[in-house]
Amino acid sequence: MKKIFEWLLVYFCCAIIIGCNKAPSNNTTDLPRQIPNQEMFGVQFNFTQKGILRSRMWAFKAEQQNETDPMILSGGVRTVFYDTSGTRTGFVWSKAAEIDETRNYYLAKGDVFVWSDSSQASLTTQTLRWDPQTRRIHTQDSVRIATEYDTLYGVGLIADEGLKFWEIMRPYGKSYREVKERKRNTDRR
Repeated sequence: MKKIFEWLLVYFCCAIIIGCNKAPSNNTTDLPRQIPNQEMFGVQFNFTQKGILRSRMWAFKAEQQNETDPMILSGGVRTVFYDTSGTRTGFVWSKAAEIDETRNYYLAKGDVFVWSDSSQASLTTQTLRWDPQTRRIHTQDSVRIATEYDTLYGVGLIADEGLKFWEIMRPYGKSYREVKERKRNTDRR
């Protein structure tokens, strides 16, 4: 009888201790998150310049807090670029992106991959900003550019959107291109 009483006492004490602990709440209203003013799924955007299609973008989800905030795209974002004749010039894929029509910029974020049809070059980085006015792309992150001849790595990049002309700020890697040596002028005056 004494054993049963001890077990009941232990059980009762455990029940009180467990009952006094606050159960975790599944209530998401405790989170300080604003509900977006606009939220869309399966979106497609067309960007034109003087009436000519310059890029087309698809995203799983788009949301915007208010008209002056950037639009946040998520769930995989794909952008295709076109030249003035309507021919595809390349594409960008990323996990997410921001579009700010007020400041006129596009920022791709998360495993960014760029392919250029004209230069047959690819670029990978974590963030990439595109300026539609100058038609240039740039990043301060680590980059990898692969072409037919070489794969170069570095930190920081400025390039035209076709990846024909690019500059890596702090490059490293190997190139297998033949470089013609120039005769240096040793005559110093």
